[in-house]
Amino acid sequence: MPENRLLEVRGLTVRFGSVVAVKDLSFHLDRGETLAIVGESGSGKSVTALAILRLIEYGSQGVIEAGEILFRRPDGSVVDLVRQPERVLRGIRGDAISMIFQEPLTSLNPVYTVGNQIAETLVLHRGISWDEAMETALEMLRKVRIPDPERRLRTYPHEMSGGMRQRVMIAMALACRPSILIADEPTTALDVTIQAQTLELMRQLQEEFGTAIILITHDMGVVAETADRVVVMCRSEFVEEGPVGRIFAAPQAEYTRLLLDAVPRLGSLADTPYPKPFPLPGAEAPAETAPPSDRPVLEVDGLVKRFPAAGGQVHAVESVSFTLSAGETLAVVGESGSGKSTVANLVMRLTEPTDGAIRLLGTDITGLSHRAMKPHRREMQMVFQDPYASLDPRRTVGDLVGEPMRIHRTESRATVRDRVAELFGLVGLSPDQMRRYPHQFSGGQRQRLCIARALALHPRLIIADEAVSALDVSIQAQIVNLMLDLQSRLGLSYLFISHDMAVVERVSHRVAVMHLGRIVEIGPRREVLANPRHSYTQRLLSAVPVADPAARGRRGRSLAVGDIPSPIHPQGYTPPPVRLRAAGPGHFVAEE
Repeated sequence: MPENRLLEVRGLTVRFGSVVAVKDLSFHLDRGETLAIVGESGSGKSVTALAILRLIEYGSQGVIEAGEILFRRPDGSVVDLVRQPERVLRGIRGDAISMIFQEPLTSLNPVYTVGNQIAETLVLHRGISWDEAMETALEMLRKVRIPDPERRLRTYPHEMSGGMRQRVMIAMALACRPSILIADEPTTALDVTIQAQTLELMRQLQEEFGTAIILITHDMGVVAETADRVVVMCRSEFVEEGPVGRIFAAPQAEYTRLLLDAVPRLGSLADTPYPKPFPLPGAEAPAETAPPSDRPVLEVDGLVKRFPAAGGQVHAVESVSFTLSAGETLAVVGESGSGKSTVANLVMRLTEPTDGAIRLLGTDITGLSHRAMKPHRREMQMVFQDPYASLDPRRTVGDLVGEPMRIHRTESRATVRDRVAELFGLVGLSPDQMRRYPHQFSGGQRQRLCIARALALHPRLIIADEAVSALDVSIQAQIVNLMLDLQSRLGLSYLFISHDMAVVERVSHRVAVMHLGRIVEIGPRREVLANPRHSYTQRLLSAVPVADPAARGRRGRSLAVGDIPSPIHPQGYTPPPVRLRAAGPGHFVAEE
């Protein structure tokens, strides 16, 4: 193995029972470089990462059936991780090779402070005293730019935002200055500004510590901005490997070309006023959708929501107003904590507003009782981010899709099955699948099931809360196209909540940008995305990763350090009024 090589995987095959999850995979990693392993869900990316650390043998009972994983230890010796006993692996994990997992909340122990969890790693691997370990933990929190690190050292994971928890995971992973850092989808669930901050932080720490990174992701924009080399996987097998510039400019494999073609690119619809489906292989060239009508389906006026909190109130939503017409999609964008999902829950009356009015098809539903709301609930339905968590695993999907009709008694018992079969066909599923259970479907199919259930009562309004953010790019494109097709056929209105600006460009007629509970800019999608006027909108758009390695470092970024300001204010605090000025036809911007 060459002197500058830290890791070499040769002929790796991993099996789970009768399923081969990784087949005859080979690649290498050199000192100080970033290697991206890309592919769709089920391609074997995460299994490869877990196999390197021999973690697949826990819980999931995976087996490394063949191959070698050669690792150069800090002392220069080379060992085959496949053949090392557990006591040797315990000394390597977290010390010489560290890992950042996709969901930091499930990776951090909820009953220990973040300081204790970082210090524990140092005591275990470095043999230093607890006081020294806590000092180093404090230093690492400063390095990852956690605000007020002395206080955060004593904080529990649930008391931190998603972006800060991910930074804690980075601090913990780098505390022992490992040779290799494996990052498994480290930014998938993060908003674009926090994602950009996290990636920049990893790059800076990589330069400081000389750490090599294996980045596992399906976000090709992230790959273009961070990777030196790329390994492409599909259905457990190696597809191709090469420098990031060549992979994007001249991919050799058909699968890689399809993967890159499915990547949404912000700015691709700059000359198109209406949503337009993604071009998909084997499908006809997509046509633009029709303009929406002028008939309002939803009118929100002066919506306010405040929650009690220690030391005051959380001003989650402040004076939010907008309208949504029949056949129109209004996208609501912003960082975590900006109030997007709270607005969705208020419109659905899943949360009661503190003030303001919500009119659905001309009826004020704000103060209606649970009984009085029931007929209005048929007119609006919701599609959530995680379809697996939205579907009861103990019931068949046919029962789940038919449940709204049974609750609202819109169909007779004899006709429910026929209507469910019709809905399955509408969302591109076979009626033969009605007797299956949720776990027997892929992520994209489960989201189709959730859309079918949302359509069961013939609603006029669908609220999609991050409905495609967790999906791979090709599946994401299929779901977006399905939603646009249903909108065209059924005249649906969408309130589309997302942090993916390229998808927002594809799906929306208008865009509302939220920051700290307020709408700071709202207008036609083409105007807001191509000509943003508010500084926050400009910062949000500058953070969007560009799927072009040639553009790396050519564009300026105005990324804020730390998380967004706290929305907690003292009891009795009266926020200043929101004043929107006209910046163009239908385009309004808050005064700064």
